[in-house]
Amino acid sequence: MSLSSETELNFFAICKPTGIFAKALYSDNKLVFGSIAVLQLVNGLISVVQLWSLADTVAKVNFSICAATASNCGVCTIVIWLNRNKFVDIFNHFERNVNMNSLCSSVAPYLKKHRLLIKIHTLVCFALFFATTFYNPALKSNSKLILCKFIVISSIKTMGLYTYYTFLSFSIETFLYIQCCFLHVEHKIHELNWSNSEPNIVNIRRVRCAYCIAIENTRMLNSLLFFLFGAYFVLSFVSTHCALVALIADPAFLTAVITIGNTITFSLVIYHMIYINHLGTRIYEQVYTFSFKTYSLEVSKEIQLLLTRIARADVGLTFLDIFVITPTCVTSLATISLTIALATPAFTEFIILMF
Repeated sequence: MSLSSETELNFFAICKPTGIFAKALYSDNKLVFGSIAVLQLVNGLISVVQLWSLADTVAKVNFSICAATASNCGVCTIVIWLNRNKFVDIFNHFERNVNMNSLCSSVAPYLKKHRLLIKIHTLVCFALFFATTFYNPALKSNSKLILCKFIVISSIKTMGLYTYYTFLSFSIETFLYIQCCFLHVEHKIHELNWSNSEPNIVNIRRVRCAYCIAIENTRMLNSLLFFLFGAYFVLSFVSTHCALVALIADPAFLTAVITIGNTITFSLVIYHMIYINHLGTRIYEQVYTFSFKTYSLEVSKEIQLLLTRIARADVGLTFLDIFVITPTCVTSLATISLTIALATPAFTEFIILMF
């Protein structure tokens, strides 16, 4: 079934991921998946080859991370294609199991805003990439061989970058879809909270059921990609940290551009990952307000069951299925990273003086 025909049949179709990667997933287009996977793996291989010709330690670290990130993206693309039916099932699971007669009015503007931000982010990153490309000393060379080699490698890297951001956009839109599930639950709780009539046990159970199904959707996605999410989290964090350390140690133009690119990409992806946990727990206050009113014993028990489930605060994507990636976790890591980055230049000088 095409995405356009699905829109006519259910309210939740606009929440599903869009773009080249998503369309290839829905239509089982092997060519798109194969092209993205091959380009990423080739891009990673080029970074590995270039790595051996570098003398600078910082550059070696950057190229190593680029190679690992491209390889991770290529492997992830293959995993998604092999599990495409499971991914399509994830995008149909919520509306298939939740009785939906309307869509939350805030969802459409929310999606429009964040999809626009994804496009702006991609354009900014391409601009930063071309800025670093034209900064390359190979452009000043008089050798036609070096110039041709530079053009070929840059062209492959540009295509690799395009496929990488195509994959990244799909990942973020998948997170947006999960967020929309929790936004719908929040909308239903808001309706019950402001309704003039007393909520009955059936309505409370529907909300509790919708919340549990939203959690199931999150866990289905996490079970398929938890290892690759973990690899991306580590690689992006290390890449951003190394770029920040290099910028503090040597505030050059090229270092600044790399740091900005790494930081905004990492921030955008991590924001959407942790926002799932935020949405899954912030509805606690709305449900808690029910307790100030007097209901029947059955309704009170249903409200208490929902409160107990929300209070566990274990909703969201996980790091290697060990712990949930929460805002507190990310802010702690950011603080540690900044502290180490600021201390690195002084620590390096101290080591040099010691030896």
